[in-house]
Amino acid sequence: MIDCHTHFIPEAVQTWLRDHKEQLNAKWIPKGHDKTLLSINNKWAFPLTLPFIDINLYEKTYREAQVKQAIISPVPQLFLYDFESNVTNELVTVYNRALSEITSHNDTFSGLATVSLQNPVRAAEQLETAMNQGLLGAIIGPGVRTDTLSNERFIPFFEAANKRKALIFIHPLLNEDPRLSQRKMPNLIGVPFETTIAGTDLILSGMLDRFPDIHFLLAHGGGFLPYQLGRMEKGVDSWSSEYNHLSRRPLEYAKQLYFDSVLWSDDAMELLVKTVGVSQIIPGSDFPFELKQWPLGPESANTRPRFLQVNQPSK
Repeated sequence: MIDCHTHFIPEAVQTWLRDHKEQLNAKWIPKGHDKTLLSINNKWAFPLTLPFIDINLYEKTYREAQVKQAIISPVPQLFLYDFESNVTNELVTVYNRALSEITSHNDTFSGLATVSLQNPVRAAEQLETAMNQGLLGAIIGPGVRTDTLSNERFIPFFEAANKRKALIFIHPLLNEDPRLSQRKMPNLIGVPFETTIAGTDLILSGMLDRFPDIHFLLAHGGGFLPYQLGRMEKGVDSWSSEYNHLSRRPLEYAKQLYFDSVLWSDDAMELLVKTVGVSQIIPGSDFPFELKQWPLGPESANTRPRFLQVNQPSK
């Protein structure tokens, strides 16, 4: 079994956050007797449980679960796209180096970098450095502010990723639509909606033709995208002049993407398998967030995706 979707905050990153807490407006908020929330710039506070920050406990959890390969990603709350890139650059350097050190000493773990996506040229350089350090690629958000990933500003980053045949894990940030500002809706439906936007953008923009060697992985089963591919197919037929740049059908492009299995529903998983094929579905957990899918599953997903062989670090 593998886990393509798991997060950890190394000690060096924790130290950096404390040293820059005023600049980041970082707050450690007590919640009850045994819970602390971490908030960055008053956004998306999350429980900072021990598995996020204790490498011994994190490794023990995976050892006991008999997971053979886990791909560690930085937490999306620390993408820091809203800050000046010089601030983000510092954290990127610290985070990526720390993950490289962890993965180089433990055969169970591989890693993904974080990058300063708000500065795509610098992000391309950071990806190159991280992959030279043994990481498999990068985790990124669905865009920066109102710019989706197909925006021309991001081309330098994707050119670098394509050249290195990188794994690019697209992980959503909280949707900030004010209509969703209650009942946990920013997380429950806002998060998968952001993934839906990113996946649809990749398909309809022609990005998958332009960058065929990138291994794109969508979080949370692709959000609502698999459920609405029929509508996309109909739209391409109805407004064909809008999509003359596409060489394939939307469903064919969708089968080029990878999807994690974080769905919590056998019926949803069955639909995803029927839509894109089991080879494109990778076991993931979102551990150790509250909405994790643990124990890991399903066994029927692809546990040997091709991207695991890309830039495999020497142990």
